[in-house]
Amino acid sequence: NSAPNAFHHIMSVASGIDEELYKADALNPGEEISPAQIVLAWLIQHHITVIPRSTNLGHMKENSAVALSRIPVLTDEQVQVVAIGVEALLSGEDLPHDAYVKVTFSAKTKDIDLYWADHEYGGEIQVSHIKQGETFVESSHPGHTFRLYTEDKEEGFELYTVEGQYGEHYHVEL
Repeated sequence: NSAPNAFHHIMSVASGIDEELYKADALNPGEEISPAQIVLAWLIQHHITVIPRSTNLGHMKENSAVALSRIPVLTDEQVQVVAIGVEALLSGEDLPHDAYVKVTFSAKTKDIDLYWADHEYGGEIQVSHIKQGETFVESSHPGHTFRLYTEDKEEGFELYTVEGQYGEHYHVEL
């Protein structure tokens, strides 16, 4: 992918639509709206005829008129995100800023030392010291792992792996 930031922004729109459809009970557990479906819906909502090409049955079902008709009309903000994302993907010139999963870490009962676990180099990097009663918001990516140490590092640490989708916000309390 020549424009990963742009793709992540389109993924964040898909994630928001997923959340909206789950709340409305219009999406079965385990089903997700894909970034490709968001782009196809965006084109259709702008009165552009699309004929998705695939020999894969899963993709054919995902790109069918029935599947795409379940996607609600995109908001003006979502339309703008998709338009900018598609332009970046087509031009190969990525967006300057990435989309993220936001994680709020809350130190309810003790101070917390928050570290990002760097799996590539086998170490950890301190992100923040969060005092008891305070919070810290981190912008991260799916799959990133954090270690949360309390005041007494001898107690060990808790691991938290970001499992969300771009555009989502999670809360971690310790």
